[in-house]
Amino acid sequence: MNAQQGVNFTAMREINYLQDLRSPYVVELIDVFLTGDSLHMVLEYCPFDMKDVIYDKKIFFDESIIKSYVKMMLKAYEVQNCITLCHGQDMVDFLMPLIAGLEQCQKSLSTYLEQKRGLFPRFYFVSDPVLLEILSQGSDPHAIQPYFQANFDSIDSVAFESSNPEDKKAKPQIVTLYALVGNENEELNLSYPVLTDGNIETWMGKLETTMQETVQDVVRRAAVDCQAMPLKDFIPVYCAQVCLLGLQMQWTQDVQEAIIRGKKEKHAFTDAQSKVGGVMQELCVMTTDDSLGKRDRTNILNLES
Repeated sequence: MNAQQGVNFTAMREINYLQDLRSPYVVELIDVFLTGDSLHMVLEYCPFDMKDVIYDKKIFFDESIIKSYVKMMLKAYEVQNCITLCHGQDMVDFLMPLIAGLEQCQKSLSTYLEQKRGLFPRFYFVSDPVLLEILSQGSDPHAIQPYFQANFDSIDSVAFESSNPEDKKAKPQIVTLYALVGNENEELNLSYPVLTDGNIETWMGKLETTMQETVQDVVRRAAVDCQAMPLKDFIPVYCAQVCLLGLQMQWTQDVQEAIIRGKKEKHAFTDAQSKVGGVMQELCVMTTDDSLGKRDRTNILNLES
C-alpha cells in the first residue's frame, strides 16, 4: 500500500469480490482494516496449509493457466448468466489454449498421488478426490477421523490424546482403535501410542505397524491366559477370534502331549478326548447363563461351532 496513492485499484477490486462471494469453494473474507500504511485482511480459518502445495515442485501450475482461470472466474462473476457467458466463439477460443496446460497439471497431480500411494499402499483403496481431501487435512489429524474406515477395513474411528498436555501446540497421538460390531464398539488399546507428527502417510504407516504389533501382543497374552485362566473368565476378556485361537492352541498342545504319552500310557488319547469334550460341555453350559450379553452369547456359540 502506498501512503500517498492509497490502496491499489486491483487490490480493492479483488477485496470487493471477496466480500460479495459466499461459496464453500472460496475462502471467506471476514474483515478488512488499516493499520498505518498496512492493509490487513482477516480470512476464514483453513485446516490445511496451502503453502505446502504452492511450493511443492512436483505439482506444476503454469502462471498463464492461473491468470486465464482467474480472468474467466471474474468474467463469470460479472455476467452471472451461464448462457450469455458460454455463447459464441470467445469462450471456446479462451478455453482451448488451457487444455494442454490442464492436462500437464493433471499428469503432475496423478504422479504426486501415485508417489503418496507408493509410500502408503493403503491409499490405493481410496479414489483420487478422497486422497486429495485426506492429504489436504494432514496438518489436522482429527479431521482424518472419517477416512480411517476407507483405509483400514476394521477401524471405524480412533481415540486421540495429547502427547504433551502442557503444550497446546503438541501433536495428538493415537492410543485406541474402535470398530463397530453390530450395535457395540469393539476397542483395541495400542501397545504404545502413535504420534501423528510429520507427513500423513508416515504416521499412518506407523499406525499400521503398531496395530499389527498390538494384535501380536494380544495373541501372545491369550496363549498364556487360555492355559492359566478358567474358561468362563478367559472368554469375556478377549474377542471371539482370539478366544478361538487360544482354544486351538490348547487343543494342539493337548493332542501333542497325548501323542507323546501314548507310547507309554494306554489311556492318553482317551484322556485328551475327555478334556476336549469337557471344554465343549462347559461352553454349552455357559450359553444357559441369563446374564450373558448378546455379543458374549454370540461369541460362545461361534466357539462351539
